[in-house]
Amino acid sequence: MSVNRQLQRYSFRNIPLQWVMLLSFIVQVIGTIGLIKTLSNQSWTGLIYGIVIVLSITFSFLLTLSLNQSIVDCTRAESQSELALKQSLSQLNYLIENSPLATIRWDQEFRVAYWSKQAEELFGWKAEEVLGKTMYEWRFIFEKDLDLVNRSVDKSLGGNYTTCENRNYHKDGSVINCLWYNSTLLDESGNLISMLSLAQNVSDRRRTEQALRHSENQLRTFLNNAPTPMTIKDLEGTYLAVNQEFAYFLQIPETEILGKKDYDFFPMENVKNIHNWEMQAIFEGIAVNFEETVELFDGLRTFVVTKFPLMDAQDKPYAVAGIYLDISDRKKMEAILKESEARFQKIAIASPEVIYITVRQPDGTTKFEYANVAIEELLGVSLDDLMSKSNIHYEIFHPDDLHTFEQEIANSMATLQIFRHEWRIITPQGQIKWIKSQARPELRDNGDVAWYGFAIDISERKQTEIALVEAEANLRKINQELERLINLDGLTQIANRRCFNDRIVLEWQRLHREQQPLSLLMFDVDYFKRYNDLYGHQIGDECLIKIAQAVNHLMRRPADLVARYGGEEFIVILPNTHVSGAIAVADRIHEAIKNLQIPHQDSIVSNIVSISMGIACDIPNLERSPYVLINQVDHALYEAKQQGRNRSVLFAA
Repeated sequence: MSVNRQLQRYSFRNIPLQWVMLLSFIVQVIGTIGLIKTLSNQSWTGLIYGIVIVLSITFSFLLTLSLNQSIVDCTRAESQSELALKQSLSQLNYLIENSPLATIRWDQEFRVAYWSKQAEELFGWKAEEVLGKTMYEWRFIFEKDLDLVNRSVDKSLGGNYTTCENRNYHKDGSVINCLWYNSTLLDESGNLISMLSLAQNVSDRRRTEQALRHSENQLRTFLNNAPTPMTIKDLEGTYLAVNQEFAYFLQIPETEILGKKDYDFFPMENVKNIHNWEMQAIFEGIAVNFEETVELFDGLRTFVVTKFPLMDAQDKPYAVAGIYLDISDRKKMEAILKESEARFQKIAIASPEVIYITVRQPDGTTKFEYANVAIEELLGVSLDDLMSKSNIHYEIFHPDDLHTFEQEIANSMATLQIFRHEWRIITPQGQIKWIKSQARPELRDNGDVAWYGFAIDISERKQTEIALVEAEANLRKINQELERLINLDGLTQIANRRCFNDRIVLEWQRLHREQQPLSLLMFDVDYFKRYNDLYGHQIGDECLIKIAQAVNHLMRRPADLVARYGGEEFIVILPNTHVSGAIAVADRIHEAIKNLQIPHQDSIVSNIVSISMGIACDIPNLERSPYVLINQVDHALYEAKQQGRNRSVLFAA
């Protein structure tokens, strides 16, 4: 409408300018004629007026042409401006309609004046369903977020650009997390003309944030339960997280490690070496392994350290993690083996290596082109026989190793990569030897492939390797026995609390996947302090041993576990066991301890040893810690004691 009014306002420009100028010219001619008549008696005056008339006509004609062209140019410019304005409006509408954000415009009464197609897709309501309504007239804003939205709107009314993250309802009733961008248009008096809102669905981002928090909790649990020291440092070397094992090795509380750097705990030589390896891991984006020996409170310790970068979403490192495997015992074994290696090296130095050139022709024939005299001692063949025969390897190579040797030779010949191989030979004297050879291949112009290399007798080293394999097998057995002892209670010879802590986490995760119940029984001996005071600690220890072994014999399934939880307190893990099954096991435990008939003259509830027991059962959920179930069974044990002891109590929420 504004464009039409503008065209009407300047419609007089459509009158031809020539007519306007012609009218002026006629008036001028008439006036000039009258003047000439008046002065007709003077000829020179007429000539002057004639010249003036001609000049006036010429000037008027030129002025007409110039003004007419100016008006045409002006009209054309206005038309182009109007076209550009229409194109800009069209482009703006196109951008709004094709924007990935939902666009909503509110009028001065906060009623919906515009509702884009993206808004229809995001919230489910069609434009005709919401136009003319305020945001409070239909189920649009999540109730608990109303105050947040109102504060954002109030801030926008002050002429401020605002953002607000809140929950909204979809037409189907589901909840959407949205990020809103609001801007207002105010008049000169500060009154609202309209407000433009852009909305973005951030539900996926919210779910990602929740998953990240869950992942961080899992990482913390993993670190605290890992059997080896672990650390996470930022790119400047500041400790961000350490596990309990790392704090134990340093004998420093975890809280006093965080925020500090290596030079606060280790000698500068160790700090520089660790820093260099960390820089390699960060800049190359790889895991690096190295050995580091450090002085700790219990002496020198050697670790195999693995350092690797932690990457962000843009695949850029933001931290470096470290895993420290204590190999101090293994290093002692290696020192013994190094002494053996040193003896072997002395023998190797005393025996010159064999230097040779062998050639394989295109038809497969292999022959020695050159060999030094040391080959006679190695192969037990004279140098003359060796050089005169072809394919001698078929005669002296061990038949079990000939196939792999041919494979390695063929691979080296095809790729022209260095040949490296170890194999056995049988000398003409019947001696079996191990040979190690390394040679570089060369393709000759005639198609032959020649290998320039050396060979040594490694029979002694092979024997050492066999001894090393046996030593490592023995070491594994020692480690397995050590692992068993670590998880065993020294007094009762049943599982200890460490073993229980490891098992409860594993069973919690497994039974969560299977959605099966997990039951816990926790019991302790009634008035055990009085028992110790009356009979002595040695008899008290014997009492605990009898109780532990009696209960352990009741466990019928491999997954069931009885552990000493502390002092006279015991705990039982019963996977895949409902409440009824747990109660039945508890009754059998009471009966087994009763049958032991261990006297307890200072007990208030019985003249023999008795127990109080708590029972708890739950289906594991990874959103809860297994220690929730432990607290429940502990609470049930407390209730059993409060109710008079010598009984079992089931936890009731």
